[in-house]
Amino acid sequence: METFERPYKQVSRVKALLLFFFRPKAFVEFAAEHDIAWLLCDSPEIRADYLRGEYKPNVAQHHDDAKQRAEALRRSLLHAAMVVLVTALLGLVTGLLLQRQVGMLATFASNILQAVAVGIILWATLWQLTRDLQSFGGNSLPERVHSWIFNALYIIGTFILFIVYGWQT
Repeated sequence: METFERPYKQVSRVKALLLFFFRPKAFVEFAAEHDIAWLLCDSPEIRADYLRGEYKPNVAQHHDDAKQRAEALRRSLLHAAMVVLVTALLGLVTGLLLQRQVGMLATFASNILQAVAVGIILWATLWQLTRDLQSFGGNSLPERVHSWIFNALYIIGTFILFIVYGWQT
């Protein structure tokens, strides 16, 4: 194995995750190195040019790209956490209000609602993991509709789950 292949072929998940969460600048360097190695491993023409000394990777561009993608990943992770938190709080408050207005939720109804909520979340997750549609970086209309439906299913499932928690309290 060539030395430039190691950052791509022998990447440590633990190291990547620790750097991502606790040392963002080091993560960007690690990601840029990984991307260069990926390019050299994945493209036979570029690899051959590199080995002959006819190609030199644009390290600054790979660094900038890695930084942008890492920042986008952080933003999306935070956004997802906020959506879950707000949905959970709204569901909990709705459940508490239902308890005051309607009374305690029966165990059988609670079990059914929990199963429905978990079923919706699992359905959305499986659909996301098995999707075949990826053509324009998430920007084609079918890809955008997929994203909207996935988010809606996840929010609905989470909302129902926390309604049950609030209603049982």
